[in-house]
Amino acid sequence: MKNILFVLILLLCVTLLIFGKQQYDQKLNKIAKEAKETIGQPVSSQHDQKEPLQGEMELEIIDGIDPHLQDKLINAIANNESINLAIFGSNAMATAEGTETAWVNLVIDELKSTYGEELFDVQIFEVGNRTTYEVIESRIHSEVAQFHPDILLFEPLLLNDNGNATMDLTLSNITTIVTEIQANSPEVLVILQPPNPIYNPNYYFSQVSELEEFAETQGYVYIDHWEAWPDITDEAILDYIDRTRPNQKGHEVWASAVIEYFTGK
Repeated sequence: MKNILFVLILLLCVTLLIFGKQQYDQKLNKIAKEAKETIGQPVSSQHDQKEPLQGEMELEIIDGIDPHLQDKLINAIANNESINLAIFGSNAMATAEGTETAWVNLVIDELKSTYGEELFDVQIFEVGNRTTYEVIESRIHSEVAQFHPDILLFEPLLLNDNGNATMDLTLSNITTIVTEIQANSPEVLVILQPPNPIYNPNYYFSQVSELEEFAETQGYVYIDHWEAWPDITDEAILDYIDRTRPNQKGHEVWASAVIEYFTGK
């Protein structure tokens, strides 16, 4: 009887050992399988969690804007480079008494807000009341050329030339200025825009019309910001200018047109 009981106990122990071994093996197999599936998968840590691709937001923003500008932006973002933007013009882009922020500064602020602080390297070349001839004589346009702009935003001094040069001479001088800049930067995107409108212009209006035709003929971009102002025959436009130059309201409406071109806003 004791022998039988001993045999039964022994069989029970062997059975428990076999069952325990099977459970242990299954657990090891499960661990091995999970480890195998984990091999080759990226390990999440603070060091290797990547930020979203630089410029991804900007690429969404620029969808639908001028293709020439779009190419500049996409290439710069893709190559992590900055864009040299030269803003070149008369004292129409400077602040006057009673003016808080000039249109150029409003544009720069919006470019930074839209595209970040680093995408655009902006240089302002303001020539005061000089004519196109005086700019060429003093070689100011050479300073612009030496900046090697990727984009040239040029307000070509029509009001300064008004009464001082014929439009044929003005256009010839504009060609001289732009050609030298293009010689240093063959891929520069040239954007022309008129100075601010004034109330009931006569010869000046025809100058602006000729400038637009010239831009189209030469293949330059033309920003017609006059469309954003009150009509030139409406006395309401007097609320936007002060002594033929833009006041704060004028700068803001001018900036809105340029911002729309660069951002689509």
